Amino acid sequence: MKYRKFTLWLGGLLLGALCAFVLLFRSWESMGGLAPVESRLSAWPRSTAVRDRKGALLSVTLSEDGEFCLPVLLSEMGRWMPLAVVEVEDRRFWSHGGVDWFSLARAALGNVFLKKGRTGASTITSQIIRICWPAERNVRTKLREFAQARSLEKRHSKEELLATYLNIIPLGSNLRGVEAAALAWFGRSCRDLTIAQAALLAVMVKGPTAYRPDLHPRAALARRNWAISLLEKRGRITAEQARLARAEPLPTARRALPADEWVFCAKAASLSPERDITSTLDRAMQKTLRAALLDALAEFDTSVTASGVLIENKTGAVRAYVPNARRGQKGAPAEWVDCASALRSPGSALKPFAYALAFEDGTLSPASLMADTPLTLSGRAPRNFDRIYRGPVSAAVALVDSLNVPAVRILRREGGERLLQKLRLLGFSSLTQTAAHYGDSLVLGGCEVSPLQLATAATALAREGELVRPRFAESDPVVEHSVFSPESAWITTNILADPSRLPTLLRSVDPVKGRFAFKTGTSYGLRDAWTVGWNDRWTLAVWLGDPTGEPHPGLVGLGAAAPAVLETLRALPGGGFSAPPPGVTVRQVCALSGQLPSPLCPRTVKEYAVAGISPSAACTMHHLEQGKVVVVWPPELSAYMESPREKKSELSITSPLADASYLKHEEGANLVLRAEGSGEYFWFVDGRYVGRGTADRPCLWPMKRGKHRLSVTDALGRQKAIRFSVYTLDDNPSAQIPDLVPVD
Repeated sequence: MKYRKFTLWLGGLLLGALCAFVLLFRSWESMGGLAPVESRLSAWPRSTAVRDRKGALLSVTLSEDGEFCLPVLLSEMGRWMPLAVVEVEDRRFWSHGGVDWFSLARAALGNVFLKKGRTGASTITSQIIRICWPAERNVRTKLREFAQARSLEKRHSKEELLATYLNIIPLGSNLRGVEAAALAWFGRSCRDLTIAQAALLAVMVKGPTAYRPDLHPRAALARRNWAISLLEKRGRITAEQARLARAEPLPTARRALPADEWVFCAKAASLSPERDITSTLDRAMQKTLRAALLDALAEFDTSVTASGVLIENKTGAVRAYVPNARRGQKGAPAEWVDCASALRSPGSALKPFAYALAFEDGTLSPASLMADTPLTLSGRAPRNFDRIYRGPVSAAVALVDSLNVPAVRILRREGGERLLQKLRLLGFSSLTQTAAHYGDSLVLGGCEVSPLQLATAATALAREGELVRPRFAESDPVVEHSVFSPESAWITTNILADPSRLPTLLRSVDPVKGRFAFKTGTSYGLRDAWTVGWNDRWTLAVWLGDPTGEPHPGLVGLGAAAPAVLETLRALPGGGFSAPPPGVTVRQVCALSGQLPSPLCPRTVKEYAVAGISPSAACTMHHLEQGKVVVVWPPELSAYMESPREKKSELSITSPLADASYLKHEEGANLVLRAEGSGEYFWFVDGRYVGRGTADRPCLWPMKRGKHRLSVTDALGRQKAIRFSVYTLDDNPSAQIPDLVPVD
């Protein structure tokens, strides 16, 4: 009787407790209470990950919580990681509704009646609740978590819940989620984990510190092997797979998470609202550009560094961005400075934009006569880099030779404010002062720009007037706008695409892959060396200098920066130039004035012009006086050309030599045409115009077998002619062939 009463009493007590449990559970379930959990999950602090254009991870930053957290989709976690965690943590995850009643009953029996060590019945879903809403561990907390787990299961699929769980579980130190842990412990994404690696991370869920392989290797090894045996016992892996997994060594230390190209990555992250950014960076092109910059730095001490920006013209994608080529070199100062975005004096690198503006307005054409003569500039006279005035030159030569006075004349003719507004449209946002502040020096480098800005601006010339904004993320839209007319941009590019401008050692340019237009710049005092190069596919800006602003003798654009541009562009997929736009025409103009020829003009040359825009006046420089044609110079040239110094300079041909014979030793061999006289020279072989040049930039003539007559006309209209011969290796030497002169 007493036993029956006790049994009834105990049964009633258990029934009452069960009823209270069910009522309280239903109360929590009906209340839901998921808002704090959902809010936490939707705004979980995560790291910013920046990847290269192919998706490979470049750099990872800490989250706002000071952790590395890199959420990934369940489909990107591989086969073994989700499987191992479910088997170790919640075997019936795929079948229960958020609460595993079987595990709960077993835990209750073990804790109350069998008096075993405390066991839990937490599911993966309830652990998500616990991570998002930490609280004191008691019955009330358990009931709330179970109720919220059931509600969470009704709102989300099992796949979503498992992915959420695997992305927020702590896995030692400041690692949260399986992707960050896989990178830190094994140096690979969780999708590439082996069975042993996935098993180790699965057991670390229960003890992130207790099973850390670097701190407690024995405990970690034993627990990992237990998990492997569990997978084998349940038929998830074969005996052979288990044997190989147990033989796999543990990691002995935690790895640093990727931090490659961190300057570029920080810039990309600052420009994007996303936290997982597929950037535009191409690792191979980045490596190519960095190698070219290091080659350029070989002649300098470590106080000089280099930077470069490569833009793909079609999309604006920044395919290479080297902020500081010295980064990582021992003893290199200021290696953390982002020189690719730092502002420095551009020297003459902005001149092409002034010429493009003049071509667009019709104030100049390539053959237009310009005066490179002394000109007062705010009480001072600007001089060229070599400190020599060249007198009368064409606009094309003035641009190619980067002459200062003609550039200032363009600035004054177009107006400083108008040029300044055009430069701002080109992306030079650092030009914040008024035109009066910069004065005439605006076009000579008396301002500050960055390599990134210069590369961006040059895309307007490469794309026939359409500038494209630089993109650092593949998801960014392509933004483009018109800055120049197609005709003016094409003509400017065509002028600057002459490979003979390069130093002799750099002229072996592949006509398909290596042809590009370029402009150099050297700042005052030899502090900055620039080159920007472009073709229809790529635009590249390179800068060399001392981050502290100190001068160095070798910092000259053509010698220091141009080789890096050439080396890089030749290594990239080939680019070239498009045909002239429909508005570009070819016309004959006076070889001296660059105007349409009059009957008195002794020589004419061909030039590209903009139909209906380029100057169309007839030449007024040649006059007939007493039966002879004389040259009447414009005011800015008359005094200079009448000076005794200019009159002493006789016209003579210095290369080739008169009556000499030359050997054409290979296909494509050129003969240098060089003269001494005044200004620009116009060359004719056998009565046909073959090119123009100056004393510093001679003309190159593709050698042809035979006897030839060479004539030249200088800027004063004077003429000189000689004869010479060219032989090939196929000719049989005989007494009739004179001694051959080596080709210059």
